[in-house]
Amino acid sequence: MVLFHLSIACWNELIYYCNKFKVRSFRRSVLASLNKVIMDKAELENIIREVISVSADETGWANLAKIGILLRKKGVKYGKLSRFFVGYTHIVETRVDESVQPPIAYARLMNVE
Repeated sequence: MVLFHLSIACWNELIYYCNKFKVRSFRRSVLASLNKVIMDKAELENIIREVISVSADETGWANLAKIGILLRKKGVKYGKLSRFFVGYTHIVETRVDESVQPPIAYARLMNVE
C-alpha cells in the first residue's frame, strides 16, 4: 500500500512538471495511465453516468464545467475534459453552444432523447 501511495505521489509530480513545461501530449498519456492504475473503465463509466445524471438539466444536458468539478471530487484525473470524453463516446454525447460568448460545452448520456 505504501508503494501505491508513493507511485501516486510520483505521478502527481510528473503531471505537475508536464504542466509547467507545456508537455501536453506526454501529460495526456500520463493522465490516461494514471486513470488505468487508479480505477478500471467500468468504474469510470459508472462515475461518469452518475456525475452527468446529477448535473443534467431537464433536457438531459449538463455543463462540462460542472461535470469537471464533480469528476475531480470523485478522484478522476483528466487533462481536457472534452478530450477525456472521446474515450466514452459510447455513453456520452457532447456539444458546444457557440451562440454565447465564451462558448459553453455540454454533455449528456447517450440514451437521453
